[in-house]
Amino acid sequence: MISDKYVLKWMEYIRNNPEEAKRFTECFWPSQFDSKQWLLSKIQDMQITNVVIFGGWYGILAQLISDKFPGIKIITVDLDPHCENVFKQISCGDNITSITSCASKYQYSSKPGLVINTSCEHMTQDIYSKWWDNIPNGTTYIIQGNDYFDCEEHIRCSESLEHFLNQNYSDDPDYSGILPCNNFKRYMAIGTKND
Repeated sequence: MISDKYVLKWMEYIRNNPEEAKRFTECFWPSQFDSKQWLLSKIQDMQITNVVIFGGWYGILAQLISDKFPGIKIITVDLDPHCENVFKQISCGDNITSITSCASKYQYSSKPGLVINTSCEHMTQDIYSKWWDNIPNGTTYIIQGNDYFDCEEHIRCSESLEHFLNQNYSDDPDYSGILPCNNFKRYMAIGTKND
């Protein structure tokens, strides 16, 4: 279940911004939402204090995590400044902060409890490598990507789960798996970042 306060804010945004409705509702495509639910199912038993999400888009995943872990501090980071503007309109509290930044240039103010990147396929290898190197050692990470090469925005897809793990430096994850979607596969890995 999702708290009414979030659903009401999402619907209010669509009503007030009909020209943005098509793009905003892409966050709720079955494959998008299934991917988020998959991630949420894997963190439900974690002891989480703070989270940084990269490729956070409009902050929907941040809100879903906040719904499961009320009050924890979450930062959602996206390269597109429009995402931060949208988030300001759908925000339901002060525990989530939306920031506009390239993932590779993000500066941690303190060690995060959990780092999430659900947009691996949207980053060049150079950007991803810099992002990865910047994660503090000992940090739990969750990464997602896919094999959906037909999308123009996907510039670094993975041909298989093994390929996904290799290209994203997840050598010995605590968990890795595949989520079948309609016409592509979603990959996920969870582990601890160590040099």
